[in-house]
This record gives sequence, structure tokens and C-alpha cells, in this order.
Amino acid sequence: MTYYTKAHNLLSAQAWQVIRSYYYGCISFLDEMIGRVLDYLEKTRILENTLRR
Repeated sequence: MTYYTKAHNLLSAQAWQVIRSYYYGCISFLDEMIGRVLDYLEKTRILENTLRR
């Protein structure tokens, strides 16, 4: 039995669903914030001096 299997069995399916929904929400939020930063850098014309493409 792997560590994942042991840990997975400690919580109910409903608990894992809640955990996944929070995780996906956090990832979506981070994606939005990174997009805003990139948009700002592009709008202010400093993106070329900030990131290598």
C-alpha cells in the first residue's frame, strides 16, 4: 500500500471533493492574478524587459 493510498483512505470521498474544489479554486485565482500581472506589464511596455520569451 502506498503513502497516497493510506492518506486517501483517511478521508471520505466527500471530503476529498471539497479539498479538490478548494485546490482548483486556488489555482484559478493564481491564474487570474498572473494574467493581471502579465497584462499590466504588457500595457506599460515593460514586459519585454522583464521576461525572456
